[in-house]
Amino acid sequence: MVGQDKLLAGKWALVTGASYGIGRAISLTFAEHGANLWIASRHQEHLRETAEDAKALGAEHIVIIEADLSNKDSVDELAQIVSSKIDVLVNNAGILTKSSALEGNPKDWDKMLQVDLEAPMRLTHHLAPAMSQREGGGHIINISSVAGLEPMAGFAAYSAAKFGLTGFSKSTFEELRDKKVLVTTIFPGYVATEMTRDTTVPRDKMIRPEDIAQAALLPFRMSALACPTDIVVLTRAYIHQFARTMGGQDKLLYGRWALITGATGGIGRAISLAFAEHGANLWITGRNEEKLKDTAKDAKALGAGEVVVLKVDMTNNKAVDELVEHVANKIDILVNNAGLAVESSAMKGDPDEWEATMMKVNLLVPMRLTRRLAPAMIEREKGGYIINISSVAGLDAMPGIGGYNAAKFGFTGWAKSTQQELKEHNVGVTTIYPGYVATEMTKDAPVDQDKMIRPEDIAQAALLPFRMSPFACPTDIVVRPAQKLS
Repeated sequence: MVGQDKLLAGKWALVTGASYGIGRAISLTFAEHGANLWIASRHQEHLRETAEDAKALGAEHIVIIEADLSNKDSVDELAQIVSSKIDVLVNNAGILTKSSALEGNPKDWDKMLQVDLEAPMRLTHHLAPAMSQREGGGHIINISSVAGLEPMAGFAAYSAAKFGLTGFSKSTFEELRDKKVLVTTIFPGYVATEMTRDTTVPRDKMIRPEDIAQAALLPFRMSALACPTDIVVLTRAYIHQFARTMGGQDKLLYGRWALITGATGGIGRAISLAFAEHGANLWITGRNEEKLKDTAKDAKALGAGEVVVLKVDMTNNKAVDELVEHVANKIDILVNNAGLAVESSAMKGDPDEWEATMMKVNLLVPMRLTRRLAPAMIEREKGGYIINISSVAGLDAMPGIGGYNAAKFGFTGWAKSTQQELKEHNVGVTTIYPGYVATEMTKDAPVDQDKMIRPEDIAQAALLPFRMSPFACPTDIVVRPAQKLS
C-alpha cells in the first residue's frame, strides 16, 4: 500500500466500459490516485471526455482504445495492446438485454454473455500471466451485480452471465493469489447509469457510480497481505443525512460518536485508531483497562475528539445493559467487534462453555447491543450505522470448529436480516468477514502468521461505508489473505 494520498501512483490500469457510468467513475477516481490509464469502449467521443477529465485530475498517461468486447478478436487485440505494462485490470463493461426464460432473443443473449462473461474471462486469461511478472504483481477487479448472487426473475440470461462471473472470479482468486495476482469482485445493486435508465427503481435513490469507484479503491488501501475478495453494495431505501454532514474526505467521521467493542487489541484497536484519524469521538470497551488506556492514548494522538474508556465484561448481561445506558443518548456508530474462540468441535470441547462465552460474546451480545441501540439511532435525525465484524467462518463451514461456525453463521443471518429491516429507518448495516487476521486469537493457529491479514486492513474495510454517498451501503465485505496460508 503506497501512501493514502496516491494509492495507484505509477500503476497502469485498463478500465473497460469507461465511456459512462461506473467505468468512467473508476477511471476518474484512479486518476486522482495517480494511475496511468488505458480506457476502452466502443464510444471514442465519450472516451475522449473521460480522458480529458482524468488528465485534469492528475493522470499522467492516458491511452484511448476503441474496442468492441462482444467481438473476441477485438478483445484479443485489446489484451495484446496493454500486456506490456498492466498492473490493474477492471472488467467493468457490461450490457443488459431482455432475458427472461419466456421473452427475449437468444441471439441477444449470446452478445450479452460475450460482453458480461466471456470478455472478462478472455482478458484475465491473456493478462494474468503478464501481471504475475510485474514487480508488484497485479489486481483484477470484476464489476459484477447482485444478480450474480441472487437470481432475478425476468433476467435469467443476465443472471446466468453474472453467476458465471461469480464462479470465475472465485476460482481465479484461488488460482492466481500465489502468483501475485489478486481478484476482487464488486456486486452492486441498482446504480444510476444508462443501463438502469428504464427500470422502475427511482433514480434519485440509486447507488452513484462514484460509490462503486470507492469500492474499487479498497484493495489498494489495504496491505499486500489482504484482499477484499467480495464487496456487495446495495441501495439505501431511506436516503439518510449521515454521510452528507461529514467533515469532508479528510475527516470522514468528524464529531461522530462510535462505540467499539473489543478495543484492547487487534481489529478493535485498529478500527479505533482509524476512526480517530478521521475525527471520531470514541467509546472503547474491553476487559483489560490498561490496554484500553493505551488505545485511548494513541487515538487521542491521532486526532480523536473525546475518548471514553469503558471496562466491560461482555459475558455479563447487566454490564452490557449498563453500557447501553451510557452511550444511547448520542451514539452514531456501533462496531460489534468483540469475539472469542474456544474448542468447539462435534467431538471436543464443553457445550456449557460454548454457551456461556463464545455463543454469548460472538452472537448474543451483538444482537443485544443492536436491539438496544438501533432504536436510539433511529430517533436521531441523522440516523446511524452498525458495523459487524464477523468471519469467513460465518460463510464457509470448517472442520473442528463447529461451535464457532454456529455463532458466526448465526451472526451472518442476524446481520442480513437487520440490514433489510433497518434500511427503512435510516440505519445502515455493514458486515465484514475476515479470514485469518494476525491477532491474539490466532497466535496459536497452525498457519503462517506472517501471511495473515493485518488488523489495519479490516479497519480500512470498516471505513468504506463512510467514503460512499448516502445512496449506497456496502452490506458485505469479505477479506481473505492474499496468499495461501498452508
